[in-house]
Amino acid sequence: MYQVIYFSRGGNTQKIANAIAEELKTQATNVNEASLNKDAEIIFLGSGCYGGKPSPKMIEFIENQNFQNKHMALFGTSGSGTGKELNEMRESLQNKDARILDQY
Repeated sequence: MYQVIYFSRGGNTQKIANAIAEELKTQATNVNEASLNKDAEIIFLGSGCYGGKPSPKMIEFIENQNFQNKHMALFGTSGSGTGKELNEMRESLQNKDARILDQY
């Protein structure tokens, strides 16, 4: 079982989230409406990049969940393409003992 959670202001990250979810035969959920599925084998988290950081809503979601030993895949969209938002998400998740599989 997979779970795809995203934050998107302009719609680009939502498009990526929906494409991932479609391939995995699941639904993508906006972080504003999401709750962590404890049975998910891999959780995909995605955010746009806002001033070099992920959405505050995504960081708040990460801070308020138990990700211990969860397998995570991170994805993001940004105009510059440097992935700074993903590095912050990775660090926050690793501080919560999540296992990061990869990021794009």
